[in-house]
Amino acid sequence: MKILLLSFFSIVFSQYDYSLQDKNSSSDYYQQFVGPGYFDNQITMHYFGSFTWGLCGSRFAQLNNVYENLLDNNYTQVKLFGIGYGSQSNYVGNWANSNQFPSICHDEPNNSTYSSWGASQRDFYILDHEGNLVLEQNISSGLPSNLESIIINLINNIPSQPECNEGDTLNDNPCNPSQCINGTWNELIIDCPEQTGIPCSNGLYLSPSENECCSICTTFGDLNSDSALNVSDVVLIINLILTNQYSAIADINSDNTLNVTDVVLLINTIIS
Repeated sequence: MKILLLSFFSIVFSQYDYSLQDKNSSSDYYQQFVGPGYFDNQITMHYFGSFTWGLCGSRFAQLNNVYENLLDNNYTQVKLFGIGYGSQSNYVGNWANSNQFPSICHDEPNNSTYSSWGASQRDFYILDHEGNLVLEQNISSGLPSNLESIIINLINNIPSQPECNEGDTLNDNPCNPSQCINGTWNELIIDCPEQTGIPCSNGLYLSPSENECCSICTTFGDLNSDSALNVSDVVLIINLILTNQYSAIADINSDNTLNVTDVVLLINTIIS
């Protein structure tokens, strides 16, 4: 039996990652590309086996039972993945069913994930919250008897806040960013002009892009949002009129209609 258990220290193995599509329609990540690197600050379990062999499916079902029991007891910082051979992509359904919720993936046609992990039939891996390998075992003869306690101990060792280096920033939510100051995460306050009542003179507040928080004050006529009024904006407004489209920023006189009047007003603003 091949067993590797590191209790007091961990070694980073850079090969322990992948990006494979989740094929389990019961999973929260169905059709998304997943892997250990997609779940920061979580414990991940990875099982390699054949979708068509009964013992492989039986071991995965046992792992699923452990996984669900952990979740039922509020140990939610753990994920289970099942990875089958690339040549067996049509047999994913042997593992994926309404009673099993882990991510289930088939490998690339050349089984590159198996190769990079050094995995073989019914090999099982656990990575800690930093992606370090803490257990590698072939479970053909059964699951580790203390599997739940191993996972619980690893979860209990996860810091209550993500570890950070001075100056690091978290911008997952641009309206609620955090910065690492003196080794701890501190929330940064974002004061948006529109929300604080600052008017947008001679223009409108436009909704921010996906990676921005505050609405952008855009001058009437600045259709390309380059903070300048010029012939490019004139061309754009004419194209809108010709294609019977509407833009509030192009509606210079705010009459809810785009026509030659708006073009004339924009040209007069440019040359004045």
